[in-house]
Amino acid sequence: KCRLFSHSDDPDIQYALGRCYELGLGVSVSYSLARSHYQRASDLGSTDAEEKLDKSRIKECTGYERYRRLMMFSDDRDPIVHHEIGTMYLEGTVVERSPSLAFGWFESAAGMGHIESATKCADMMYTELVKQDKERMLAYYRMSADKGDVRSNRIIGKVLTEPGSKEKGHPEAVRRLRSAAHRNDPESQYLLGRMFEKGLGMPQFYAEAFRWYSLAADQGHFESRYRMMLFLFAGRGTRKNESKANAILDDLRRNESNRLLRFVDSCVR
Repeated sequence: KCRLFSHSDDPDIQYALGRCYELGLGVSVSYSLARSHYQRASDLGSTDAEEKLDKSRIKECTGYERYRRLMMFSDDRDPIVHHEIGTMYLEGTVVERSPSLAFGWFESAAGMGHIESATKCADMMYTELVKQDKERMLAYYRMSADKGDVRSNRIIGKVLTEPGSKEKGHPEAVRRLRSAAHRNDPESQYLLGRMFEKGLGMPQFYAEAFRWYSLAADQGHFESRYRMMLFLFAGRGTRKNESKANAILDDLRRNESNRLLRFVDSCVR
């Protein structure tokens, strides 16, 4: 009946139409049409419609009401709104969980320069929650890495040094890992040590490899402690020190025995 009077200047009719489209009462849900009718009702003096169009009221809402309010403003170029909708679909809190829909909303927010959404897009591809596109994934990680995010720098460096990487000479990998390593990220320090040990992206330099392993080992990084132990036993990149190497080995046997066995087994394989 309301649709018969859709061009009416009655604010109550315009408000009722907004509710119908918002809730899907007799019509398909359309948040853009709901907002259009609420705007018309507001222009005609409806205080209820004004309240619906008050974006600041979103923070007062919870559950599905919050989702509807967010969707009402989803046509705006507001990355915060798009990011929160994406989070709802990713977590399946008030709507059915959908990684693909979540990715779409995060990607929309990332396109507006929202760094956290860019990281979410990259993480979803990295963990294969959605189809992986290596170049897009790296592009999103670079958005956050260029803002100083340690983890993003580390992942870029790790991905670019994986077997099959198209990067030649690993210059970006070295730069990204150095950035994270100098901010005391133990995993990046370990990866940088491995690059010096293998001569990837720089001349093979055992002393520098040992230095980075030592820095990561001081933070309890397991693989770095293991590599440091081997260097001490062999006198590679440092003075041979079997007593210190045995002390590290004894500590690993005592506190990380299962992990040590798995690690040695994977190295042997």
